[in-house]
Amino acid sequence: MLLAIKDFRFDGVGIDADRSRQTFYVAAQPVMRKWGNFLAKKTWISSSQVLHMLIGSGHLSPIRARLACWFLGFLNAEMKRVFRAENFVAASDASGIVQFKMFLIAAAFAGAHNYHLFVEDERR
Repeated sequence: MLLAIKDFRFDGVGIDADRSRQTFYVAAQPVMRKWGNFLAKKTWISSSQVLHMLIGSGHLSPIRARLACWFLGFLNAEMKRVFRAENFVAASDASGIVQFKMFLIAAAFAGAHNYHLFVEDERR
């Protein structure tokens, strides 16, 4: 994931800029998470960078869909869908979480079946 973020320049800057308008994002600041295992250097990744990877270019290619859904646990290493409870919509999920999970389910299907997923960018 770190190489993809670096190579494709998924910096999340555009997503962060839009956070001031709560039309699209509830949180004013991105969620940060350390990425890496105990043998590798740990790097911080923001939710804005992940969103940039998923929705920042107008469409999601099958390769990017597979990569993102594998990183987020919706696909396994064989690019098969992962059926875990947290990957399904729950009655307790907030509306934004429901929408994001549905998007990731669609992205996982598209990536696994080599389809492009077109994303309309309402920010423009």
